Amino acid sequence: MAPRLADLRRPDEQKDLGVAVERVVQALDRDESILVYGDYDVDGQCGTALLVDFLRRAGGRVDYFVPDRMTDGYGLSEGGIRTVAGRSPDLLITVDCGISSHDEVSLAKSLGMDVVICDHHPPDGALPAADAVLNPHRQDCGFADRLPCATGVAFNLICGVRAQLPERLHLKRFMDLVALATVADVVPLVDHNRVLVAHGLEVVSGRGRPGLAALCEVSGLQGRVTGMDVAFKLAPRLNAAGRLGDAGRGVELMLAADPDQARRLARELDEENDARRRLTAQVMDEAVAEVDGRGGEVGPALVLGREGWHPGVAGIVAARLVERYGRPAVVVGFEDGDGKGSARTLGGFDVGAAMRACGQHLEAGGGHAAAAGLSVREEAFEAFRAAFLAEAEAATPEGGYVLDLDVDVDARLAPWTAAWRTTWRGWAPLAREMSSQSSPVAESWWRKCES
Repeated sequence: MAPRLADLRRPDEQKDLGVAVERVVQALDRDESILVYGDYDVDGQCGTALLVDFLRRAGGRVDYFVPDRMTDGYGLSEGGIRTVAGRSPDLLITVDCGISSHDEVSLAKSLGMDVVICDHHPPDGALPAADAVLNPHRQDCGFADRLPCATGVAFNLICGVRAQLPERLHLKRFMDLVALATVADVVPLVDHNRVLVAHGLEVVSGRGRPGLAALCEVSGLQGRVTGMDVAFKLAPRLNAAGRLGDAGRGVELMLAADPDQARRLARELDEENDARRRLTAQVMDEAVAEVDGRGGEVGPALVLGREGWHPGVAGIVAARLVERYGRPAVVVGFEDGDGKGSARTLGGFDVGAAMRACGQHLEAGGGHAAAAGLSVREEAFEAFRAAFLAEAEAATPEGGYVLDLDVDVDARLAPWTAAWRTTWRGWAPLAREMSSQSSPVAESWWRKCES
């Protein structure tokens, strides 16, 4: 049960890893300009910080770009590509985006960039014409059954690069970022992922990275940091950077070497997280009022959109609507006709696949089985709603959806001695998901039994 570093899978099981490593090492040897393009959630921020930190320590000329949720939209975008083209990168590495961005990758290539994709979202068919595509969902990828987050994919890349460097950088120092991203992105905490999280949490607890030390401080964390601490305290504050403002501040925080700068950035994110809570409550109240105003008619899914709703809290509100009504939910905020939002689901309905099936009505969209993001024009919203509801209707199980609670052990209270509690804690990290947007899936449930 004890996760060992020796149990980690070989990084070269990742398809295209050799090609990607060769191109990155070439960029380092030639002193070429490298730019890391990351998504604005915790996985994207952590993966960006991991690659920038590692490659700079390896002597690389490395810059980064994190798109603005409001102005740049979801994923790898044409606007984002044209923005980074002004920095003249020779090599573009994407993190947590790019797998469905065929046109954008082609544009980057036409503007003189080589492209390496590090993503974990399912491809929508053929792969983009990048120089290398690292993705566990590739049919020919040996990591297909282990499902790392995008930061985990990026970690495989630095493992491969490190093996080619004359000076071997110690890789465990980067596992704090892998642990944060893996827990925050709600991927299975089993096998390879569980080893990375267990050892990564040790690094987080050591407070060696000034940015994470400051984030722990403003979050009220002392001593050992657990997966639940990441899910409910650290991840929401990092997510707040991308939800309401510039997600690049989260990357800046994790790269900060100066403790004073780190504390200033951590306080900013803490304040922004408080604002996020207030905004979430407002949008949630309005969404519930809209659904309840239908006279009890919920339908196969909830697809809600309104002018003025902030897209930065759409995912949180969608997750809470799923919990409240037991239906997949899409929440979109509109501004001047442009809508951006998020979708969440429950077991049995792949919301990422549904988003791809409705793609003709979207400006952009993508995701995985549990969560997705989208951009949609207001005039196309009703057509998208109808298409999404049809997908949800077709997937609704007989008898409707049921919010399941998986109970692994039904035990009498008496046997749970102090020794057992110590053993239980030693099994951590536990569960498939610990989401900062909803209740934890893994909890200790006690039933009072007569002895």
